[in-house]
Amino acid sequence: MYTIVTSTSNSIPFTNLVLKKKKCNSSRSQTISPFSRIAARRSSLPPFDVFICHRGVDTKRNFCGLLYQDLVEQKVIPFLDCKSMKPGEELNEAIETALRDCKVGVTIFSPNFCNSENSLHELASMMEYQKMVIPIFYDVNTSDLVLANDGSFPTKQLHRFGWALEMAKRRVGISFDSCKGDWSDLLKKVSNRVVEILKELEDEEKNSAAI
Repeated sequence: MYTIVTSTSNSIPFTNLVLKKKKCNSSRSQTISPFSRIAARRSSLPPFDVFICHRGVDTKRNFCGLLYQDLVEQKVIPFLDCKSMKPGEELNEAIETALRDCKVGVTIFSPNFCNSENSLHELASMMEYQKMVIPIFYDVNTSDLVLANDGSFPTKQLHRFGWALEMAKRRVGISFDSCKGDWSDLLKKVSNRVVEILKELEDEEKNSAAI
């Protein structure tokens, strides 16, 4: 770029026009957005093996926490919102990524499960992604899993959630009574089945790669 600089002199009755080239700094400072750093950190994490879908008010402080710890001890990477995320992280983005990338879903159906749009969305997403889902019927029977058609959910979502529930009911699940059941036995059953499925999926990937 150029700018016009004028210079005057007592001996010269006219103004001299001088062309002076401005120095341009070609090296522009690049600022890294904090959102880019968060996205980079999230993308660098290994995919979660298991997504734990639950209704927090029913099971977050008991079964879900115990299951999470048991899976970690078995070298499995589980996703549980209260354990797998840090304060300040974008909640929906992290959950959607975990739903898409997980290999197995564990869905804990509990008395208040069908009242939660978030829980139902997570279940529907796993069914749409065709994940292997292990249903756990925690203090409920399959007949208790009914959506209230009272306007709580949009019509489109109501059909989607209903479809996901019916798909889950068709799968072999594990029933548990929190008052009479054996907690250690439940944890063992669920963890062992998760590990078994992961091993089967790993073998399938190896066989496909060898072909």
